[in-house]
Amino acid sequence: FLRVIGAELVRVLPGCCTVELSYGKDLTGDPRRFHPGVMGALAVSAGECAALSLLSPDSSLTAIDRTLNLLAPAEGDVLVAHARVIKSSKTTTVCTAEMYVRRDQSQNLCAMALTTWVPG
Repeated sequence: FLRVIGAELVRVLPGCCTVELSYGKDLTGDPRRFHPGVMGALAVSAGECAALSLLSPDSSLTAIDRTLNLLAPAEGDVLVAHARVIKSSKTTTVCTAEMYVRRDQSQNLCAMALTTWVPG
């Protein structure tokens, strides 16, 4: 999915993942503003990558819950999702994602996400 929307996997560490997406007219709700659906998809993808980084390579996950809180308009050139695992067990994994939008030299927090995953 990340390839389809043009997102880039920037960094993966155990339990952490950073994904970036450059602005494109197909990804907007308003001019120069990322669409909330795109923001949610990027947060989920980053959370899934962070969760999978703690599992064996043949593992898979299914999202059972996702919450996205929009904090500010996502107006900028690049949308960044920093996800990390909060809790991981045999039955569930919970991740948070901080969403930032970059424009020029500034980076502003625009959303927070919480995702819950189960094996499968």
